[in-house]
Amino acid sequence: MDSMVPTRRVSLLETVLSDAALIERLSQSKSVSLTLTLEIDPDGNARFQHPDLFGLNPDAPNDDASNEGFVPSRAIMAPGERSDADTEYRLVGKIGSGGTGIVYQAHQRAIDREVAVKVLRGELSTDALSRKRFLQEARTLGSLDHPNVIAIHELGTGSGGELFYAMKRVDGTSWDASIDQMTQNENVEVLLRVADALRYAHSRSLIHRDIKPENVMIGPFGEVLVADWGLALFYDGGSSGTSNPRTVNQSIGGTPAYMAPELADGDVRSQTVKTDVYLLGAVLYRILTGHPPHDGATLLECIKNAASNVIVPTTVRNGWVEVAMEAMATNPLDRYADVSAFVDAIAAQQLHQQSDDLLRRAKKLVAKPSDLVTHQDYSVAEALIREAIDVFPGHRDAIAMLSKIQAEHARVAAAHGDFDLAITLLEDIGMSDSELAARFRREQEQRHEQASREAKYSALFTRSPDAGLLTRARTAEIVEANDQFARLTGYSPQDVVAKRIPDISVWACPSRRGAFIDELTENGHVEDFETPIFRKDGSVLEASLSANRFAMNGEEFILTTIRDVGPRKQAQLELKQSQIRLRELQNLAQLGTWESNVKTGVVTWSDETFVIAGRPAEHGAPNFDEYVKTVHPEDRALIVDAIETSLKHHTAYELQLRHLRSDGTYNTVIARGQPTVDNEGNVTHLYGVVIDITRQVAELELLRRKLANR
Repeated sequence: MDSMVPTRRVSLLETVLSDAALIERLSQSKSVSLTLTLEIDPDGNARFQHPDLFGLNPDAPNDDASNEGFVPSRAIMAPGERSDADTEYRLVGKIGSGGTGIVYQAHQRAIDREVAVKVLRGELSTDALSRKRFLQEARTLGSLDHPNVIAIHELGTGSGGELFYAMKRVDGTSWDASIDQMTQNENVEVLLRVADALRYAHSRSLIHRDIKPENVMIGPFGEVLVADWGLALFYDGGSSGTSNPRTVNQSIGGTPAYMAPELADGDVRSQTVKTDVYLLGAVLYRILTGHPPHDGATLLECIKNAASNVIVPTTVRNGWVEVAMEAMATNPLDRYADVSAFVDAIAAQQLHQQSDDLLRRAKKLVAKPSDLVTHQDYSVAEALIREAIDVFPGHRDAIAMLSKIQAEHARVAAAHGDFDLAITLLEDIGMSDSELAARFRREQEQRHEQASREAKYSALFTRSPDAGLLTRARTAEIVEANDQFARLTGYSPQDVVAKRIPDISVWACPSRRGAFIDELTENGHVEDFETPIFRKDGSVLEASLSANRFAMNGEEFILTTIRDVGPRKQAQLELKQSQIRLRELQNLAQLGTWESNVKTGVVTWSDETFVIAGRPAEHGAPNFDEYVKTVHPEDRALIVDAIETSLKHHTAYELQLRHLRSDGTYNTVIARGQPTVDNEGNVTHLYGVVIDITRQVAELELLRRKLANR
C-alpha cells in the first residue's frame, strides 16, 4: 500500500505482446469476462495473472510476512472438518470464486452469526504480490462505509498462513446471474446504486477499476453491494482531469470485456474517476444490448479490442445507447466529467423514456382507422403528449406530434361540424393564419348561413298556409309534413314521415304522377301541376302541386306544396255553365253587347252583336267610323250626338236605330250605352247593348195597319 509508483511506464498490452509464451497462453483462452492483472514485483518486473493461467510464474519470490502489517491469527475450519474449541470460523460451503480468492459461507462462533469469508487461493498463498493485493482489497473495503459496499468484519490469517477476511453475508446472487431476467428499468436502478457506491469511493480518493455485473451482489430485499475491490486505486484528483497517484496499487488490469482503453494500454497515471465512468457506461451497454462492449475470439484479441476501444456493434438505437457511448468515449476528456454527471444523464434519459412511454400511449390511441378515432381519443392523446412535454421539456418528437395530432383533431372536428373547436385547436399550434384555418372559417360561415336558411325554411314550412311535404330526392322518403298537409289530406305526420311516397298511394292517376316526375327531373321544379290525389279516407282531392329541388347538408330534397283547387274548378265550371246559359238567353232575346276602349279605340262585340248587325264575325268588330256608316243615314246624327254627349257629360243614352244588313235591308235595334269613369273623372270605356226589335216593329206596323183599315 505504501510503495511508490514505478518509475517506468508499464502497459498491459505491451507486456503481453512482448512475451511469446504469454501470447500463446492468452491466444488459447476465451475467458474475456474474468479479471486479469499485471503485477509489478519489488524489482519492478511485470507479472501477469488470470484465473485460467495460474502457475505462469511459479518461482515468484515471497516477501517476509512482516511487511504485511498487523494481521491477527484466527482459527478456521475447512468444510467437512470437525471444529474444536479454538475454531472461530467454520466454513460451511462455497459461495463463489474469483481470480484471487474463494468465497465461503461460514459461521462465526464468537458472535454466533452467519458471515461470508473470502480466502486467498491456496496456489497464491505464498505469492507476495497476490498476498499484498489481497490485503489491500481487505483494507480498502475496511476503509469504506456505504450501504452499497459490502461491510468487512475482520481481516486475519489461518493456522496455515492463509489470508482471509470475513464480511457481511448476503443471501443473494451476483448481478450477472439475473441481469438477463430483469427489466431494463430494474437493471438501470441497480446500476444507479453501483454509481452511488463509486461516488462515495471517489469522495475517498479511490477508484474501483473493475466494475462489472459479476462484481455486484443483489440481496433478497433489493440490496445492491459492490464487491471485489482488489484493483482499487488511491489517487489525488486534480482539476486537469488526470491522476496524481500518491499511494498506488502496483497492479494494472481489469476485465477485458468491459475494460477502458487506459486500463489495457497505459499506466496508472492515466486512470481517473473517468475510468470508472467508462466501466459504468460499459455495464449500461451490457444492459441495453445483452453483451459487453468488447469481445474477441481469444482473450488476447479481446485485450487488443479493449485497448483500441473496438466496441461490438448493436442495432439498438436510442438515447440510452447514446449515454453509454459517451461514457465509453476513447478519450477520457470526451466522457462525462464524473459519476454524478453520468447519473444526471441517466436521470435525464429516464425522464426521456417516461416521456417516450407517454408518447407511445398517445400514438396508440390515434393509430386506429380515422373513422374509429373519437373526440375523446384525441383529447386523451393530447393530454398525454402535453404530459410527455412537461416530463421532458424540449422533446422534439412530442412537440411535433402534438401539432400533428391537433391538426388531425381539427380536421375531424370540422368534419363533424364543430368548427369552433377546429379553429381553436389550430390556434393552439400557431396555425390560426394557415389556409386550413381560413377554410374552416369559410365553412363555418357557410354553415351559419345554411343554418339561418334552414331556420327560415323551417319556419316558413311549418307556418305555410299551403300543405307541404319534404322528401328525399334519392329515395322519395318523406322527411317532414306540416299541419296543413294533415288538415288537407287527413294524413298526420306520424302516418307519412319515414315512408316513401309510393307506399301511401296518394296518386289517383298514375299517368299524372309520371308526368309530374318527368317535369321535375327535367326542370328541377314544377309549378301549378293539377292532378287528383287520394285523401286518407279514400275521397278524391283536386289538387295543384308545386315542387322545387334544393340541396341541404350535401343532400338533395324536394319541397312540394299542395293546394285544394276543387272549389276553384267548381266555380269555373259553374261560371262556364252560366256563360253558356247567358249566351242562350242572349240568343233567345236577340241581345248583343259591345265595349269600346276610349284610349285605344279598340271595340269588342259579342257573338250576338255580330248576328244582330248582320256582320260576319271573321270581319271583326268595326271601329266607330265604320259603325256609323252601318247606321241608316237618317239615324247617324242621332248616334253621333248621343255618344259625344255621353263622353262629355258621363251620361247614359238609349236610341232606336236602323242598321244596314249585308243583304241591303235594315233592321231596327234599341241601342243603349253608358261610360266608365276613373277616379280622376276621365272616361276610360264605353259599353252598351243592342236589342233587335225588327220583328216587334213589323208586328206593330201590321197591327197599326189593321187598326187603320177598320
